[in-house]
Amino acid sequence: MATFSHCVFIGRFQPFHNAHFEVLKQALSEAERVVIVIGSSRAAPSIRNPFSFERRKEMILSTLTPAERARVDICGVRDYYFSDNLWLTDVQRAVSEVTREAGDIALIGAYKDETSYYVKLFPQWQFVPARTKRDLSSTSIRQRLFTAPQAGPGFDDKSPGAWHLDVPTAIAQNIRDKFINTEDFTRLRREFEYIEGYRKQWAGAPFPPTFVTVDAVVVQSGHVLTVTRRIEPGKGLLALPGGFTRQDERLEDAMLRELKEETRIKVHKNDLRRAIVSSRVFDYPQRSLRGRTITHAYYIDLGGGELPEVKGGDDAGHARWMPLMDVALNEDRFFEDHAHIIFAFMSERATRA
Repeated sequence: MATFSHCVFIGRFQPFHNAHFEVLKQALSEAERVVIVIGSSRAAPSIRNPFSFERRKEMILSTLTPAERARVDICGVRDYYFSDNLWLTDVQRAVSEVTREAGDIALIGAYKDETSYYVKLFPQWQFVPARTKRDLSSTSIRQRLFTAPQAGPGFDDKSPGAWHLDVPTAIAQNIRDKFINTEDFTRLRREFEYIEGYRKQWAGAPFPPTFVTVDAVVVQSGHVLTVTRRIEPGKGLLALPGGFTRQDERLEDAMLRELKEETRIKVHKNDLRRAIVSSRVFDYPQRSLRGRTITHAYYIDLGGGELPEVKGGDDAGHARWMPLMDVALNEDRFFEDHAHIIFAFMSERATRA
C-alpha cells in the first residue's frame, strides 16, 4: 500500500538517465501518484540544456508502462537565476495544481552537489532519500553524447564501440532517431567543441579565470533593444548588446562602446550616458558555459517617441527593437540569462513605480 498520496521528483533530466529511472520507480512504489517537475522548461537549446521540455516529457513517459503513465503528472518550471523564492513559488504552484488539497506529499531525491540544494527548501513535504546505487551525471552523459562518433543505422546503446549513455533503451532510441541527425545536434556539437577549446586556452592559468562583461538594457516606447548573436556560443540566439571589458576602460564606457558597436544606434553616446537609470551586477556562478562570468548590466531608458534606427554590427548579426511583451514569449530564444536580466530590470522599475 502506498505511503503517500503524491511524491514529487524534481530535476532538469538533461537527459533522463538510468539513476533517474530507478528513483522514479521508487517514487511509484512510495505514492499513489508521482509529480515530476522538469526544470529549465523555457531555456534556449544549449549544451547544458539540449532537450526541450516537450522532448524530456516524451522521453520520461516512454520508459513507463501504460499503467504507470496513468499515475504520473509532468509539469515544467522555468529558471529564476536571481531569486530562489520565485522558483520555489513556481514549483509550489505547479505541484499544487496537481495535488490540490492533498496533505501527505513526499519529495524524493538525493543531495549530490550544489545543484541539489533544493531538497532542503520544501519543509512542508516529507523528504524520502533516493535508494539508487548508481552514481550517474547528466553532465558526463552529455559530454559523451557530443564527443562520440555519430551512430549509424545499427545503433545499439549496449553494443561494443557504440554510444553507451547510461539511459533507458527507449530514451537511447529517441536520441538516435530524433536528435543526432538534426540541425540542432549539429549546432550544439559545434558549440560544445567551441566551449571545450575556449576552456583549454585557460587550462594553464594558476587560478580559474573570472571574466568581466557588460550588457545594455535599452528601453524606449515599450520596446527593448536586442541583437542576434553572430558567433559561438549561442550563435543565432537573441541577446542583449554587450561584451567583454577591455583592460583600459571603465565598465560604463565598455557598455556604451559595445552598445554602439553592436547596434549602431542613432543616439549620441552622451545622450545614452545621461539616460542610464540604474545598473546591476549579475553573478550567478553557472550563468555562462564559458566559465565564471560576471556581467554588469545597465538600464537605459530613452523615454517615448519614435524608435531610433539600429543596425547589427561587430559580433551581432542583426539588431532590432523587440516589444517588451514579446520577451517572455521568446524566453527560449535568448542567450544564457539575458531574458532574465531584462525581467530583473522591468521588475525593479515596476516596484519603484
